[in-house]
Amino acid sequence: MGDLAFGLGFGLLAIVLMFGGAFVLMAMKFPPDAVWVWFGVVILATFVLNKIRRSG
Repeated sequence: MGDLAFGLGFGLLAIVLMFGGAFVLMAMKFPPDAVWVWFGVVILATFVLNKIRRSG
């Protein structure tokens, strides 16, 4: 149950960071490519942190 709760909470945090960061980037008049890069960075960071957590 702890893994499920952690996974859901971590996934929700990643979604909030993705869309919150995207709105900030759009509000600051960054090009759309910057938003896609931001999405990629958050997804990659989520994947890496999840791998680190599972290995330890």
